[in-house]
Amino acid sequence: MTNEEAIRYLKITRDCREDGSVGELTRQMCDKAIEALEKQIPKKVNIDNATSVKAFDGENKVETFKCVPCPICGKWIVKNESTRYCSSCGQKLKWD
Repeated sequence: MTNEEAIRYLKITRDCREDGSVGELTRQMCDKAIEALEKQIPKKVNIDNATSVKAFDGENKVETFKCVPCPICGKWIVKNESTRYCSSCGQKLKWD
């Protein structure tokens, strides 16, 4: 089962049970599961929005880093092919 299929199933479960109702706790659990699964689907990072940022590295030396906004939360991420997730919101990233 793909994440997309699981999300569709959870949305159906969240919205309606056999008797036409769903408990608030079930709705909340489904929403949390959907949110977690959606974060595992990589979102493309817009390299065109990159900006240069100067900062100290660990040895008190000034380095220039390319940063891009997260496609979900907008927080800045250092452009690095080994960065797989946004450190602020946890969104999985797709660099290419």
